[in-house]
Amino acid sequence: MSEILWTLILAAVLMAGCCYLTFKAIDWLVSLAVFCHSFCRSQLVFDDYEAEIFRLEAEGNTGELHREQAAFEAEQEKYYRQVKQCPVKYAFCRLLFHESRFIRKYRQMA
Repeated sequence: MSEILWTLILAAVLMAGCCYLTFKAIDWLVSLAVFCHSFCRSQLVFDDYEAEIFRLEAEGNTGELHREQAAFEAEQEKYYRQVKQCPVKYAFCRLLFHESRFIRKYRQMA
């Protein structure tokens, strides 16, 4: 009788462990998907900033150019905060989606 009881307890513990690991993996995949979505959104935002800054430089409009660069730097700070929080997810997203040339250029200048 006690052997059956211990076998059932062991089976329950193994089942709970498997469920925990499965849910942990699902949670990690969902958070990776959210991070990748945010990464891609940031790339689109930086592409828009690149086009706008290029246009303002060509027009010679320094007032708007400075405002646009300040807004870009604020967006870039949010991006770097996110990157520092999850370096593994960032590396994975960068491998799949490639980082914007504009960001790489500004990172080298900073």
